[in-house]
Amino acid sequence: MLLGILGTFFVVAMLATLARLRWQAAIGIACVGVLLGATQIAMLTPWHRTLALVLLPALMAVQGETIARFSGSAIQTIVITSNLLKCASALATSMAARWPGSTVKPPPPGAALLSGLSWLGFAAGALCGTLAMAWHVPLPFIWPLPLLVLLYLDIARAEAHNAPP
Repeated sequence: MLLGILGTFFVVAMLATLARLRWQAAIGIACVGVLLGATQIAMLTPWHRTLALVLLPALMAVQGETIARFSGSAIQTIVITSNLLKCASALATSMAARWPGSTVKPPPPGAALLSGLSWLGFAAGALCGTLAMAWHVPLPFIWPLPLLVLLYLDIARAEAHNAPP
């Protein structure tokens, strides 16, 4: 079973990378929405546990590949403590760069803020998801879809703006 979960994650991550390279990152956001909808439908079936073992690793792989970079900074979406480490590292590097006689190069502007905000955002999302499941909120996998639509529109607009002429 574990090999099946890891295999699903690996194969879908490869497909998500191919999709990103071929059609840009916005298509990945659309795929996340489709997978969330499929997961919600699967939760209504008698086979929900088995289907979740396929759909959730696939969802994690697409999400992790699609939202891997933001403004030139790597963002971790699966193990979110990495974002907290990046925030701490950027703050420490910024402090070390200001020491008299230091040769440390300061981090890019906003590196600590972006990492810190992404950690807060993902932590808040995890908390909301946990509360929704604990309180048996109906259709918990559908709730993020409006935010995904906004994210898709924003990423598609940015990709169109940055596309070569």
